[in-house]
Amino acid sequence: MSIAKLIPLLDVDYNDIRPTLRVFPNQSIVMGRNTTTMIEQAEVSRELLRIEWQKGALHAIPLKEIHDIQINNELLKEPRIVNHGEVLSLLGNQFSYQVRYTTISTMASELTSNAKRKITDHVACPICMEILVQATILIPCGHRFCKDCCPDVECANCRTKIQAYIPDRGMDALLSELVKEKCLETDDSNMYMQRTEIESRQVASLTNAKDDRSMKRQRLNPESSSINSARSKHEVIVLS
Repeated sequence: MSIAKLIPLLDVDYNDIRPTLRVFPNQSIVMGRNTTTMIEQAEVSRELLRIEWQKGALHAIPLKEIHDIQINNELLKEPRIVNHGEVLSLLGNQFSYQVRYTTISTMASELTSNAKRKITDHVACPICMEILVQATILIPCGHRFCKDCCPDVECANCRTKIQAYIPDRGMDALLSELVKEKCLETDDSNMYMQRTEIESRQVASLTNAKDDRSMKRQRLNPESSSINSARSKHEVIVLS
């Protein structure tokens, strides 16, 4: 599984402490004056640029009509792909990053304990504070929670009224890969594996019970059973 790294080209004359940024599949980060980039200069907008990793490539999307974002010294006029090796700059060349494409397994060998802690925090559920299990996206705000931790009425992060829930299979696959490659803190990974194992057993038990009921219905009413079996088992749950 591939990811993107944005490696800061640090300016030691200005006490530049920007961290390396990592963008995972189907994830995005907002670059500007915020805690993600650690940029503190007031002349930098809080939400200047959104970076997304989609379909194996890093996409740069400007969030301001008037900005000074450059890729290889060319002004970013519209959303575009940032290729491996290119240099992305904010505010002229004051805050520059070299873009690197890599894999999770390669990244794992480079991670410090502090970096593992930051990644773990990024994929934690806001309610239980553990790694997301059966990650679920709230619509329309887009925040993620464990399936069992999802609030009923409004998002616990932003208080937006919930309209629907969508299972995030991409996040589940990413988390499985991060745990497998030891990219997260050991205690959190062990807890994640315990919770997913319990969840798998519960799902298997429910599936077996459902299959038994389905077989009984099929014997009693074959036509009704064929209609029910055609329904998708991954429907979006929409609140009325």
